[in-house]
Amino acid sequence: SAVVWTEKVFGFIKWRVVRAYEIWLCHKVRFVVALSTVDRNYLHQQLKVRHPVLAKTGVDLDFFQYDPTVCARPNSLIFVGFFKHPPNVQGIAYFLREIWPGVLQSVPDATVTLIGRFAPEHLLAYSKKDQVIFLDGVKDLRPYLSSHAVFVAPIVSGAGLRGKILEAMAMGKAIVSTRCCLEGYSFHHNEELMVAETTTEFVEYTIELLRDPRKRKLLGRKARAKVECEYNFHQFATDYEQIYNEMLV
Repeated sequence: SAVVWTEKVFGFIKWRVVRAYEIWLCHKVRFVVALSTVDRNYLHQQLKVRHPVLAKTGVDLDFFQYDPTVCARPNSLIFVGFFKHPPNVQGIAYFLREIWPGVLQSVPDATVTLIGRFAPEHLLAYSKKDQVIFLDGVKDLRPYLSSHAVFVAPIVSGAGLRGKILEAMAMGKAIVSTRCCLEGYSFHHNEELMVAETTTEFVEYTIELLRDPRKRKLLGRKARAKVECEYNFHQFATDYEQIYNEMLV
């Protein structure tokens, strides 16, 4: 239709303008810092930045502590995301429409808690007492992450690093994620988390983790170890200090 084509044309024009601005800006500064190897490669290959600097993003491991003695509620899922961010809305719409019914079919007493401000009405319509719970304005995520068995990340659009994954991993949560949600991270399927390539796999892995507490604990331990090694705030700060020291030379 004419509306669709108009949106595509304006989208293309916007992309060209943003791309030109990115190139101009990156060549006006002395250092361009990337938070992942994906971003660094994009800066070098697409924006022609000669030597983009890598400072891997991190998570506060002192704040997000892993306590393997805490027992989560059986058959409980949790998602965290700001709903003014369109990919979070699209991801949860996909989850509630395509994934959740399949989970309930095999685990009828499953629950899902969706934490994030400004959830739109069409998502809130899925609310069901003691089964599908939306929470707005949670000040401290840690008690909720601790008390739920499996963290779900059904993101299917957008780009960039998703900090919610690092926080859940730091707290030793078993995670089911789409590939899209892991862009920029060096995580592996069936090692630190479960990576679903299809809707069927997402349902299958979620049910598997809800039923298997040993696997949840194993994934959680490996997830915590991974962020301790590669994605911690102390290393992030060290990388930035090195960048600042080089600027002073």
